Amino acid sequence: MEFCCTNCFFDEWLIGHIKIYGKRVNKCDFCGDKNNFAININEFEGLISPIVGLYTAITNFYPMELLKEGDHSNDMIWDKLTNDWGIFNTPDIAENILSAIYQDDPREGTFYDFMNDAVAIEEEWSIEHYTIGNLWNEFCVEIKHQNRFNPKSFNKEMINLIISANIETILTGNKFYRARIQRDKKPYKLNEMGAPAKDLAIYGRINPQGIPYLYLSENEETSISEIRPNILDKVNLAIFELEKDIKVIDLRNLNIGSPFRWGDNLKEIYLNQAFLNDFSATVSKPINFKTSYLEYLPTQFVSEYIKNRGFDGIIYPSSVCTGYNIALFNEEKCKCISVKKVDISTINYKFSTS
Repeated sequence: MEFCCTNCFFDEWLIGHIKIYGKRVNKCDFCGDKNNFAININEFEGLISPIVGLYTAITNFYPMELLKEGDHSNDMIWDKLTNDWGIFNTPDIAENILSAIYQDDPREGTFYDFMNDAVAIEEEWSIEHYTIGNLWNEFCVEIKHQNRFNPKSFNKEMINLIISANIETILTGNKFYRARIQRDKKPYKLNEMGAPAKDLAIYGRINPQGIPYLYLSENEETSISEIRPNILDKVNLAIFELEKDIKVIDLRNLNIGSPFRWGDNLKEIYLNQAFLNDFSATVSKPINFKTSYLEYLPTQFVSEYIKNRGFDGIIYPSSVCTGYNIALFNEEKCKCISVKKVDISTINYKFSTS
């Protein structure tokens, strides 16, 4: 029986698992480390199989022209598990351990083909290159045109697991910014810089019609850029200070942590992480009130779901600046402490041609 030790790996969850459930061996069969905790490769196979099972040899689904054009020399299964997931310490150790485990391809065909061909996650590739067939698009179609209040394509169990791994607490005293274009001669007062009244709250990507949220930014530049002022516009810039700690979901870089923690649920977790990444990207897009309100139902539904789970808001990246924004569900968690006037003197435009 061959054993692989903690020195073979980089993943902290796996290392901790081996220290608890493994045993000390005189010498690791793969890296040569002595007197270390290790597990036999049969047990490791049960842990690694859900992750390996995500991948397919690219010859099974890549178009021929892409197979010929691309350099896939660093896309072998041992490279992917080392570089994409941080499981192994080196690709060489990964190759040796995988070769010792598998006699047949874990997906289809022969293991010889799998070990000698570049691999990729077929679902991920399909989502990147096609606009149909991914979870977010299926959800958007359903909630807009089929099943508005209880969409079957919304996997609550998996979404709950992912958002639970992306909770951030922001402490009392932190400051955020909100900008408004001044419409009258007089600047806005402190109590006029908060969320709009309920009867004035138009729909946005996060808030439904009539339900006001307070949209804030992490810095002045992001806050001003988000309202897209014109030259010579007078802008009022408010500073808000948190009066209570808040618990928010951070959508900037969704993280599912160690793949080993999910076991056989890994594939669903992985695909629903892509769902939330698409949600985050959509939330970050500028709003266009010429667009039908139906287009904003999907992001509003997910936002309301997060709110109803007891969270105070959502952090999401800005599409017009390097900073981030935060949608605060309850503005009573903060107060406006100052307002100043800002004159817009220069605007930088970025554009593309087609």
